[in-house]
Amino acid sequence: MSDNRKPDIYVLWTGGWDSTFRMVQIQKEPGDKPVVVQPIYISENGRKSENIEIERMQKMLPMLREIGPNDFLDLKIIKRSEIPENEQISEAYDRLNKLVRLGSQYDWIARLAVQYPGIEVGIEMPTKQYGGCSTALSKYGQLEFRDNSYYVDKDNSTEDVNLVLGNLSFPIKMITEDRMVELIHEWNCDDLMTNIWFCHTPIDGKPCGYCRPCQQKMEANMEWLIPESGQKRYRFFKRAAKIVTTKYSYKVTGWFCK
Repeated sequence: MSDNRKPDIYVLWTGGWDSTFRMVQIQKEPGDKPVVVQPIYISENGRKSENIEIERMQKMLPMLREIGPNDFLDLKIIKRSEIPENEQISEAYDRLNKLVRLGSQYDWIARLAVQYPGIEVGIEMPTKQYGGCSTALSKYGQLEFRDNSYYVDKDNSTEDVNLVLGNLSFPIKMITEDRMVELIHEWNCDDLMTNIWFCHTPIDGKPCGYCRPCQQKMEANMEWLIPESGQKRYRFFKRAAKIVTTKYSYKVTGWFCK
């Protein structure tokens, strides 16, 4: 890899579904000329699966390089503690977080984006409940489309949104998860995507099937991302939960009828 080349695109990569989809999309929907892509991972992020995420991304990089014309540089790992402090951004984050409950990572990401303006984040179009970032953008900001991505429209967004989200790029903001699944199938990249990581409580290094992220994948008809052992645990967990709920409902109803 030509690591001495200046990147054209910086992608905040976690090894999860959304950011990995974006990495695939860059290869499968290339522009007029090849570009240099620098994936960035923030370590010391508090997730117990950090080592697994890094391992999976290192495994996927060669696969990504093979499926398209663009040049993917080696994964750049930046420690959270090494991201420069920025009091103005952190104070804006605190104010915005009280309104929409942003994840704590947006403070780090906003400060990192000062060094890498336009860094891409994998925020999809929500189809059900909005996450903190999408809620902040819908309530207190607006997006504009330029240079093949979505950016905060700083003239029509609050100052706090501009400070926290204004240096980010949202290339998949108008794509739903359902559409992403369709595209991955069309691009024949199912095998690559089985290497993503999302599970909170892995068993033998594989998705457990019953933590909330695993449940969400099963309920979104994405069971192909979970091994058969995890799928069995999911079905057992759902049956057990249904039995408990039914018994509890019966007891409460019976108590009221006495």
